[in-house]
Amino acid sequence: MESAAKPNYSRDSWTIQSVLSSSWEKQKGAKGIILLACLIYMVITTIVELSYGALLISLDVIEYGDQWDNVTWSVQLVGFFVNVLESPLLYGLLLLGIQRSAGIPIHVKTIFQPFRFFFLLVGLTLLSSLFTVAGFLLLVLPGIYLALAYVFSPYLMIKKNMGIWESMETSRKTVTEYWWRYFGLMLLLVLLNIVAAVALLVPLVWTIPMTFIAIGEVYNASFEKNNEGSVTNSNPAYAAPKL
Repeated sequence: MESAAKPNYSRDSWTIQSVLSSSWEKQKGAKGIILLACLIYMVITTIVELSYGALLISLDVIEYGDQWDNVTWSVQLVGFFVNVLESPLLYGLLLLGIQRSAGIPIHVKTIFQPFRFFFLLVGLTLLSSLFTVAGFLLLVLPGIYLALAYVFSPYLMIKKNMGIWESMETSRKTVTEYWWRYFGLMLLLVLLNIVAAVALLVPLVWTIPMTFIAIGEVYNASFEKNNEGSVTNSNPAYAAPKL
């Protein structure tokens, strides 16, 4: 796997156009590994979800064919915790984009690296989800703000040994400074993948890797000095971060 050039812009200089252009170029030669990692992610999460459903059926908690909306809130809550336990795997997918953006050779096994921070990442996911849900319940807009503001917190924990609260606040304060620019990019990426999905799914082969790398471009521009955004450079020992 050939390495890509490092991003050459800083926190305040990147634009949506420059990020999209750079991520489009960097997805070339990286699609195979990123899509294989996505496939592994889907297989693992599907097995977990099916196993959870089978367990509920065997315990007569639900009946086969029940719709998720018809089950009790307690079962849905446990299902939410199952999703939280899977979250480090998702963070590993996005690490591929960060590494590709930084010019670091990528490998499928990267998606398992966040499990070294499993308990802290689970705690972070729970806390940030709690705040975000509370924001949606209040006036919706605070929830949208927090959902975007906390998006980089897992990677600050993984790469910079930050604790739960420190990573959340660092991500929030950085995103807040240019919130509308971050929001515009994320909205455009979502719309791009929706259009790709509607167009017989084939364009997703390009848009999914491009999306991961675009997020990596913004992370490296926002948080990495000199844009040296590799996991091995910024966090060689993967030491456990502080709470």
